[in-house]
Amino acid sequence: MTSIRDRQISELFDEERAEEYGKRLDGLWERLHRANDSMYVFDRVDEFPWDLFFPPMDRIFMSRVLRNFLDAVVLILVDALTSKDPKSVTFKTLKRWIVTNCRCEVRSDVKAHLAALPTPGQMSELLDRARGIRDKMVAHLDKKPLVDAPTRAHLRITRKELRYLVDQANQIFVGLCFGDGKGMTSLWYHPELEHPSQTRRGSDIERFLDLLAEHSQLMHWPEEHKELWAGRAPTLTKEERKQFNYWRTRVGLPEVPFE
Repeated sequence: MTSIRDRQISELFDEERAEEYGKRLDGLWERLHRANDSMYVFDRVDEFPWDLFFPPMDRIFMSRVLRNFLDAVVLILVDALTSKDPKSVTFKTLKRWIVTNCRCEVRSDVKAHLAALPTPGQMSELLDRARGIRDKMVAHLDKKPLVDAPTRAHLRITRKELRYLVDQANQIFVGLCFGDGKGMTSLWYHPELEHPSQTRRGSDIERFLDLLAEHSQLMHWPEEHKELWAGRAPTLTKEERKQFNYWRTRVGLPEVPFE
């Protein structure tokens, strides 16, 4: 027996409602697709060893990029997962619309399927912090986080936690897709995509970071400024040495010995 998740749209809705379902789903998908792409870029940029290769005055642009992508992901997730506006297309309003407008003969199966999906309540602590960031620091500037250290400390979310919220939102959205599914990231950002060798690391942000590393001054000190390198190399930590040689080989240069 075909599960309700794999049933064709025409089996769940009449023609008019099927068209509206598609429009509602596409609108929500477009926002989540943007959040996923933004999270992918945020991950790549945040993982780059900026402190190793660039002084603070050369990191202004990318620090703004990180902040803007973080704000975009938080805004989209908080709206999709917590908004109570009945006019907004959110997970809650789309679930309610699906149950109300699906064919009577499949309604009980649809309800059971939707009830099994993750809910915002299962992410309440994280969502509370994300909502606080959205309300008090992104959409508005609340004075309390500026003057109260405990409040400011509470309004923080790690990259790992934000990734978890994105993954949970994806799981809910996939559960709302009946029939054919939808990709949640741009194809070139898909983690399982094998890129052709001529693209080096593949995606545009990966190649951009390659160029930054390749053109950083420190990258070429071992060959071009040996005296400077002799003074700098001993100051690098074990992790910095590992990162330095990783990026050396990534841009086509040989590893350097540190012993």
